[in-house]
Amino acid sequence: MSINEWEGNLVKTLLTTLLTAASVLAVGVSSAQDSEAPAATPAAQAMCCMDSSAHMGQMDGHMKRMQALHEQRASATTPEDRQRLMQ
Repeated sequence: MSINEWEGNLVKTLLTTLLTAASVLAVGVSSAQDSEAPAATPAAQAMCCMDSSAHMGQMDGHMKRMQALHEQRASATTPEDRQRLMQ
């Protein structure tokens, strides 16, 4: 077997391997996109929305507290004031 034949076989083998791997990946991606999540029951949706509303209220309160702390720290003029606010 000459070097040219060996290189030709190597290229064919690599090309076949790469095409096979690309085909397998393409099939995996397309099959993953076809699946749909099961529909939630009405009771589960109602609980979800109630929890979501309560959670949003908590998040709003937390954001307001964090904003107030930020404004206090930003308005501190001396390093001592900043240090006192950090504690």
